[in-house]
Amino acid sequence: FAAALSWAVYSLVLRKLNALYSIMFISRKTFFYGVLTALPYMLTEPEITSPTVLLQADVWPHMLFLGVFASMIAYVIWAQSVKHLGAITASNYIYLQPIVTLIASVIILSETITIVGYLGCALILGGLWLGDYLTRKKS
Repeated sequence: FAAALSWAVYSLVLRKLNALYSIMFISRKTFFYGVLTALPYMLTEPEITSPTVLLQADVWPHMLFLGVFASMIAYVIWAQSVKHLGAITASNYIYLQPIVTLIASVIILSETITIVGYLGCALILGGLWLGDYLTRKKS
């Protein structure tokens, strides 16, 4: 619940910031403060991950990938989406992620889709359609 709430707050604040600053500036600041707040936690919780792990050469390509693609580019794309679509519409498209994951697992991992998978997809698509329909009906 806390993660969903913080994401909602972030999306609404992002909408306001888009009017004042460039997307790259906002994303750079978000990424910087995210790293800044994560490092002290990592240093104070060495039983979870030892800080010496960062000194290993094979860790750096993974950190670079996560930092650039999974964080920085993701924040830039999200900021663009909120700027062009609005916070509510962009947030609704996040619900398509499980469907994309399901399709990718079939294509890449050759998994089979179960009845629960089909039902989940139908419920997600139905919820998105209903939300869009009710929004259009109000306006």
